Amino acid sequence: MEKLKTQKADNLDNDVIDKMKLLDLKMKVCSDILDANSNQFEQKITYIGAGAIAAILVFAKEFHIITYSWILIFGLLLLLLACLMNLFSYIWFVKKIRKEYDNYVDLKKGLEGRCNGNALNEYYCKNKDIIEMQYDELYKYISSIASKRNKSADIYNEINMYFLFVGLIVVSIYVCLSLLGIY
Repeated sequence: MEKLKTQKADNLDNDVIDKMKLLDLKMKVCSDILDANSNQFEQKITYIGAGAIAAILVFAKEFHIITYSWILIFGLLLLLLACLMNLFSYIWFVKKIRKEYDNYVDLKKGLEGRCNGNALNEYYCKNKDIIEMQYDELYKYISSIASKRNKSADIYNEINMYFLFVGLIVVSIYVCLSLLGIY
């Protein structure tokens, strides 16, 4: 009987250890994504600001001359909207990653509580259904969270690219009209 209890405890410990390793890995991935995303943010702001300033400086002197200035204004508004969406997506993505990271921390604390025999641990109680999953189920659950986040980001990025693409086409039409001297 004692041998059965020891074997059961060893299996429980191995299960907890495997789950902790999985959570540690996912937490590291979240942390790495946050670091990479933060480093890119300032670079994006610089490119966006420089591009907008360049476009305005090149075409601002012709606003009062050309009758098609509404095309430039419309194109710049689309580009501005794409830029703002791009910056907003950074904030949205960081919030999602931080929330995901916090969930992993809570699960890890719940696992630690379970391992220490503290079934009343608030993290364990809050996440009991997830913590008690088999390793494969937990892995699928965690993967589904990342998959949902990535699908949402993909849809948002497609919309953003649409605005950017249309804005570039509209501004290009204005440039062509200006170069051809059509007033």
